[in-house]
Amino acid sequence: MSSYLAVDLGATSGRTVLASFDGQRIEMREFTRFENPQLPLGGHIFWDLPHLYNEVLRALRQVKAEGITLQSIGIDTWGCDFAFFGADGQLLGLPYCYRDPHTDGAMERYFADRMPQQEVYDRTGIQLMPFNSLFQLDTLRRNGSVALQHVDKILFIPDALIYMLTGEAVCEYTVASTSQMLNPRSGDLDSALLKTLGLSRNQFGRLVQPGEQVGSLTSQVQAATGLGAVPIVAVGSHDTASAVAAVPAEDANFAYLSCGTWSLLGVESPAPIINADSFAENFTNEGGLDHTIRFLKNITGLWIYEQCRKEWKAGEVPSDVNALNALCLQSTCQSLIQPDDPRFAHPASMTAAICDYLTETRQPLPEQPADYVRIIFRSLAARYAEVGGYSAPACHWRWLAQPAPHAVCRRCPPDACHRRPSGRYSSRQCPCAGSCCRPRRFPCRDACNHRPQHRTQNLSPPMKNLDWKTLKSEYLFRRPWLTARRDTCQLPDGRINEEYYVLEYPTWVHVVALTKEGDMVIIRQYRHGLGRTCFEIVAGCVEEGEDPLVAAKRELLEETGYSGGEWHEAMQFTCNASAMNNITHSYVAIGVEKTGTQHLDPTEDIEVYTFSQEKVREMLLNGEFMQASMLAALYKFFSGLGNVE
Repeated sequence: MSSYLAVDLGATSGRTVLASFDGQRIEMREFTRFENPQLPLGGHIFWDLPHLYNEVLRALRQVKAEGITLQSIGIDTWGCDFAFFGADGQLLGLPYCYRDPHTDGAMERYFADRMPQQEVYDRTGIQLMPFNSLFQLDTLRRNGSVALQHVDKILFIPDALIYMLTGEAVCEYTVASTSQMLNPRSGDLDSALLKTLGLSRNQFGRLVQPGEQVGSLTSQVQAATGLGAVPIVAVGSHDTASAVAAVPAEDANFAYLSCGTWSLLGVESPAPIINADSFAENFTNEGGLDHTIRFLKNITGLWIYEQCRKEWKAGEVPSDVNALNALCLQSTCQSLIQPDDPRFAHPASMTAAICDYLTETRQPLPEQPADYVRIIFRSLAARYAEVGGYSAPACHWRWLAQPAPHAVCRRCPPDACHRRPSGRYSSRQCPCAGSCCRPRRFPCRDACNHRPQHRTQNLSPPMKNLDWKTLKSEYLFRRPWLTARRDTCQLPDGRINEEYYVLEYPTWVHVVALTKEGDMVIIRQYRHGLGRTCFEIVAGCVEEGEDPLVAAKRELLEETGYSGGEWHEAMQFTCNASAMNNITHSYVAIGVEKTGTQHLDPTEDIEVYTFSQEKVREMLLNGEFMQASMLAALYKFFSGLGNVE
């Protein structure tokens, strides 16, 4: 009988599993289980790596106590996070947790002055997420991390534990692929990306593949556990890689859903799938066993559920997880959330974040834990169905370039919209009163009785793929409010457009503001581009890392001194899709009041007026508003009131 110990570490808990093989049958039993708490310290969130190391030692001592002879040990963990070690082999501080908010806005900063977004994706094929190792390391570099300045080895969490147990510095392929630093074509860390961080390849361990023996327990660990020089073998060190390897599929035509703190929905591919569509939908190409690719989408998983469990007091809910799960059957709550909404990433209170989302989308609030459980589980199921619908049923996911034949609300839950017989959605039937319904590349799924296999039923003939592929980008100049870029593009028929110019602007916001009396807040200021003074609604730029709604509220207060009220997003649009890359968020604020004075930029001189809605409508029809984007916001507003034919 051969015995093996698996160390399986998740982002909330860890366990060791003892597997035995008699030549025909594998038997497994959970050996130890322990918490993996996030450690808030000094304004940041860390992992307690020494605690995890000690739990591994505890399991090894128990192995010795039970007289078990181990053939080998394997370790898998979550991805992206890493530890720093000095030249003397000592740990340089605790590893940052990927949920630490220090990476908020990290991607935007990196793309602005390190490497363009498209090039980063082309080099890695990894879903762009702010906590990816690339952006964590860039953030630490910008923040002057002392540990990073003195680091000798940067090791991902499973590799760090292997180093602590064996003294061997390795970089396992599957976990390295989650970092946004590994090139799936070359199969190793990308030198150009490392250069942008001021790092070199030799600061990471040697690359190893799953199944490769990487070392044996050090003499110190042997003395601490009573075991001999047990080998450690690299497994799919990213936990999802090991999970996918265990899928009992009979052939290659399968998809998988791995649901833990994160949910990962995807397929196994023999080669990376990196193209304009995978980039547009932000899919990832992570490494698998035998040099395969896990082509998948990261979705927020049971993290929301686990955080709610921590808030419920003992006696308020069943201590048994299965009994707690069954509470959803006692609830009839129909509310849904969007699990990937940023507010659920690291809130102070998860239950409060859920209520905040439901209040914003005007849905019934949960009244008991059973309601929360039902909301979370149904919302996850709806999100899985939505992501699964990105693709057609095939051996590998085939990207459909044509738009969906109807509009759907992004901010409302999937069952908030109602189809008209014509096949279009009515924004007036949506809880957001039309404030967030707009065309999407894919429809909402089950809730609207629109099955994924029917997504092209109204498209006759099928629409062609008209997307261009960006081959190269060159920045001509960069300024805080304007950046000019020259692209070389490939058209769908293979022709090359050598010079295509794009203007990059920050995200913009507009505010149609109504006072408690129902009057509209209008401003008047000089516009040098046009060479004249104009009537306008409040508008401005979203600052780096700022939420558009927060920016809109800030701009209203700074330009007019008004604040408060009930806010709704009316629409999103682009002013010039052919040459400009930014999006404008248009909001309606109802019931604002004067609470302060203006705080204007040095070059701003803004007059503030309150006009009746009838007066503003008359000004609109008489051509007194000149900016097209503001015309769109005002016409949208008045159209919703039924005042514009």
